[in-house]
Amino acid sequence: MSQQPHTGGQPHPGPVHRAAAAIVPESDATNEHAAIFNLPEAYDELRRRDDLLDEGVHAVFGLRDGRAHLQALLFQARAFDPAASRDWLKERRLVPILFAAAGAGRGQLSGGRTW
Repeated sequence: MSQQPHTGGQPHPGPVHRAAAAIVPESDATNEHAAIFNLPEAYDELRRRDDLLDEGVHAVFGLRDGRAHLQALLFQARAFDPAASRDWLKERRLVPILFAAAGAGRGQLSGGRTW
């Protein structure tokens, strides 16, 4: 299922679905790198906000018990290559449990392990 086009600032109008074999919220996987901070299964609902933290950096929040938690950051591949995405995270001292480059069939867990 593809997502509707969305402009930043407001919650994404539809749910963000989980990719079947990955721990990555469905995004345009060929055009977005994903940094995952928490498993999506831990939440009742996921909401996406485009360009929230920087232009080309989209935040996905998991909602649980009336609270929002950062679940993932998605980087537009046209603005960030995988190395620039990792540098952006490092500069802000953000350490994801999983990083998946756009178009990749697998991701890399922190510590260099892959899935």
